[in-house]
Amino acid sequence: MRVFLGNPPWQRPGWYGVRAGSRWPHFEREGTMYMPFPFHMAYASATLKKHGHETTQVDGCAERMSAAEFLRRIAVFRPEVVVLEISTASLQTDREIVRRVRELAGRDVTIAWAGAHSWLPEQQDVLVTDPQVEFFMKGEYEQTLLELVEALRDGRPVSDIPGLLHRDGSGKTITNPQRKLLKNIDEYPWPDRDPLPMTKYVEAFPFLPAPNLQMWASRGCPFKCDFCIWPQFMYGGRNYRVRDEQDIVAEVKDATQRYGMKSFYFDDDTFNIGKDRIAGYAQAFRDQGLRLAWGAMSRADTFDQKTLETLVGSGLKFIKYGVESGDQGIVDAIEKSLDLGRVRDAVRWAKELDVAVHLTFSFGHPGETWETARRTIEFALELSPASLQFSLMQPFPGSELYRKVKEKGLLVSDDPSQYDGYSTSPLRTETLSSRDLEDILREAQGRWRRHNLWQRVRRAGVQEVVYGLTHPRQAFSLVREAIRG
Repeated sequence: MRVFLGNPPWQRPGWYGVRAGSRWPHFEREGTMYMPFPFHMAYASATLKKHGHETTQVDGCAERMSAAEFLRRIAVFRPEVVVLEISTASLQTDREIVRRVRELAGRDVTIAWAGAHSWLPEQQDVLVTDPQVEFFMKGEYEQTLLELVEALRDGRPVSDIPGLLHRDGSGKTITNPQRKLLKNIDEYPWPDRDPLPMTKYVEAFPFLPAPNLQMWASRGCPFKCDFCIWPQFMYGGRNYRVRDEQDIVAEVKDATQRYGMKSFYFDDDTFNIGKDRIAGYAQAFRDQGLRLAWGAMSRADTFDQKTLETLVGSGLKFIKYGVESGDQGIVDAIEKSLDLGRVRDAVRWAKELDVAVHLTFSFGHPGETWETARRTIEFALELSPASLQFSLMQPFPGSELYRKVKEKGLLVSDDPSQYDGYSTSPLRTETLSSRDLEDILREAQGRWRRHNLWQRVRRAGVQEVVYGLTHPRQAFSLVREAIRG
């Protein structure tokens, strides 16, 4: 069968959407380089092709595509099945795309949704409220999609396909049993990258040479952070599965030759679990002559200085740690099981080994106060990483965090468009309003900009920083701001 897989366009003035491939669907400001690779979509396409089906993929987010162009690509391909990755935050846009696909193709096309969205039990009739969509594939959907496509081809019922939401003859939504995860993820074919705009997927800029290849060395996470949606929505809990190091090296080499990649990045939920395992990866990179800079999404407390040195010896140049808060009580409450003292150690080790560190923090966890928020800001400035991200906590419906804030009466909006992470907060805390949290975010971002500029001034000298700016008034203003900070 002919199957179109798409990451629909998602934009607003001054911002672009990040959806497929992101464990946090959100908006980024125009001018930002970041764009994740749509892993599940590309793996699903490869799985279908392996079994003889014809596919194409269109990433409307990566290509900053208009809805009209996205629809044109669908029309040109003439699919029998259209699969669209959606998310909670983009649901309004996703529904509009579906409506226009149906207008374009009529009932000759089957439309299925997948992605980082979870409906609560009381909302299971969502397919009734979205009558243009026939199916929703829950979680890791490569095998679910293959079985669905082949059932449609053969005219067989779909009632026995695990991981699928569908309708019965009366229009009632039926939820099939959850699919068991594939334990040996080396059985998946490498993701189908050929139809995708490979140079537009950017991570760790400017710390890794571009273009860089985004990879998975594992799926899932054994930890239970209450806000993290991929382990909860895509993998159904604390399931962690790893790949063979030789298969990873072979994929990196193939993609490097095919697309001219100059570095690679492991965008796992948590890359660095198992000291012997990740040391084995480093050894495989060296043994196979893989001499590219690389980076990884990691935890700060799951390896030691010696292991980090081993990874640096194989080309590690960038590492990303999720911290979330500079208050240990908040970190404990979100079930992250992270000692902030270990974060200090990990950042110090990385700096000593000339590894660029990116840290992520968020505001708005239950229990957050002005004091805990400012403790987070001070902790971030104390660590002074190469780069960082401040954001607002998003209680995605279906997550453990959503359950907590709902029970405490802290949710102030059920509007999915408010779950953007960067400008609006759909929740409050016991002592802070949504507006307070938004003000805190702005304060944190402003202090980081001043701190970061002042560090550049100290390292390079005022003259070099000023010459790197395009307008004298801008230079004067920024340097004055840095000195104030």
